[in-house]
Amino acid sequence: MDIKLLLINGTITVVVATITAVITSLLTQKQDIKKQIYTKRESLYINLFDLLNKLQKDNFLVFNYNEFVTPLTELWSELSLYASQELLDILKPLLESIQKTANDFWNLYSGEQYEIQKQIRKNDFEETEDQFVLEEKKYMQDHCIDSQYLQSTLKELIAIMRNDMGIKKNTIIYKRRYKLHV
Repeated sequence: MDIKLLLINGTITVVVATITAVITSLLTQKQDIKKQIYTKRESLYINLFDLLNKLQKDNFLVFNYNEFVTPLTELWSELSLYASQELLDILKPLLESIQKTANDFWNLYSGEQYEIQKQIRKNDFEETEDQFVLEEKKYMQDHCIDSQYLQSTLKELIAIMRNDMGIKKNTIIYKRRYKLHV
C-alpha cells in the first residue's frame, strides 16, 4: 500500500512539474516575442521621429527622394507590420501628402519632356539656367508641406509612439532620449 501511494505521489509530482515547465516555457516564449516586437517597434519609431524631425527643420526635404521620400516610404512598409493602427492612421495621410508633393514636383521638373521644354524656352525666349532654377525654387516654396500641419501631426505621432512604448512624458528616459529640458 505504501508503494502504491509513493508511486501515485511520484507520478503526480512528475506530471505537475511537467505541466509547470510547459506553462513556464510558453509564457517565457510569449514574453520573448513581445520583447522582440517592442525592440523592433522602438527602433522604427525612433527612425520615424528622426525623419520627420529632419523634415520639420527643412521643409524642402519633401522634394528630395534619396534623402527623405524613399527612406520614409521604406520605413512605412516596416511600420505597417509593427506599428499600432492608431499611428498608421495618423501617418498615412501625411505620407500620402509627402509622396504627392514630391511626385508632382518631379513630374514637372524632371524627365525628357521637361528638358525639351527647357531647350525650347532657352532657344525661343533666351531664358537661362538660372531662371529655371529660380522657377523650381519658387515652386518648392509654394508647395512645401504646411509646417503647422507637420508640427501638429508630429505631436500626435509622438503621443501615440509614447503610449505604444509605455513611456510617460515626464520620465527621465523620455527626457534624455529626446533631449528635453524642463
